[in-house]
Amino acid sequence: MFKNPKYSKSWNVNNANKPALNCLRKDGYLEGGIFYKLFLAHRVCFAIYYGFWPKEVDHINHIKTDNRIVNLREVDRQGNCKNRPLACNNRSGITGVCWYKKRNKWQSSIKINQKSIYLGMFKDINDAIKIRQQAEIEYNFHKNHGN
Repeated sequence: MFKNPKYSKSWNVNNANKPALNCLRKDGYLEGGIFYKLFLAHRVCFAIYYGFWPKEVDHINHIKTDNRIVNLREVDRQGNCKNRPLACNNRSGITGVCWYKKRNKWQSSIKINQKSIYLGMFKDINDAIKIRQQAEIEYNFHKNHGN
């Protein structure tokens, strides 16, 4: 690995049996350097296991530091958006359902291909939730979406 064997030995002594790619970024992902270039740990784990670099990797359970292979899947951007956690500013507790103050009703919508699709207005929040959940099934959202 190193031109001078002296460096190879010292590197192995200092780094053997220590975790790699374990620097926590501000966005919650783990990264680390390989030959002076930074890599995201989940992408490296995926590439080592499957033998190719993925377009995008989705953490199925939404835990950004859980890089077990069973928790990683290759997706495109749209697929990754179909498994997003609940937004921190969500007040209804359900993605795509919000209170529409002007009409005093619950509004339900879903975003597909960066376009918002209006699903309706409802007096009862449970009706808005039901319509939203049906739309998630229709548009093949992941079962963890919004959790």
